[in-house]
Amino acid sequence: MKTLPSTPTHDGQTCFDTGGDGIDLEADCASGHERTLWFPKLNGLPFQWLMFNWQKNGHGPTHVFDKPHFDLHFFIQDFSARNQIRTGSCNLVINCDDDATAKKPVPAPYAPVGWGLPGAAGRMGNHIIDPNAAPANGGAFTQAFAYGTWNGHISFWEPVVNRDWVVSEKPASACQPIPQTPQVELTGYYPETMCTRYGSGGEMTFTFEKFVKRTAPAGAKAPVWSSKSTAESAVRHQH
Repeated sequence: MKTLPSTPTHDGQTCFDTGGDGIDLEADCASGHERTLWFPKLNGLPFQWLMFNWQKNGHGPTHVFDKPHFDLHFFIQDFSARNQIRTGSCNLVINCDDDATAKKPVPAPYAPVGWGLPGAAGRMGNHIIDPNAAPANGGAFTQAFAYGTWNGHISFWEPVVNRDWVVSEKPASACQPIPQTPQVELTGYYPETMCTRYGSGGEMTFTFEKFVKRTAPAGAKAPVWSSKSTAESAVRHQH
């Protein structure tokens, strides 16, 4: 907490040279400072890996996530498929074709009802939140939850935690329920609660807890992560 990187704002992993004059780490990038954590291959765990982001200046939408915060992307989508989500000139430096793929609606019953915004990002996919929950509804930004989507599927689960709230409040244990989708596409153990804890030594822990087994309905198909455009790009790259 005392040595979080501040300059430059972004580490250069998710950028696009919008003006054709070289990458500007302040103007041409998203994702802040990024770290990857690999999870053990536990039977029934749908999450494969974590993309942890420190956003010194926050990001859009304004008055929602525009404060310094941590993004914790617990990915169901595999790492190689995520890497095919290209950067570009749309939204948060995402390729415009991939922006459209990321925003394909997740069909019922696998979608959270009524969710939308804030938008898609390169090397991530789309993000959707509950517009009736804080901070999107004008309530205080402490910790919030978003779902990630790609090509009509839920691709990651994401707690978003306000850094200043953690530092000022030092919550010993701040937990909140995770809004669940009506159904899941993959049978496995899913968390019902997310928690932030500030330890006596100044360390923080972010956790998913209270895992319960959820069974995909009969006939549910496993997610197809690659779109036609990204698959063709990958083939061209391999050749």
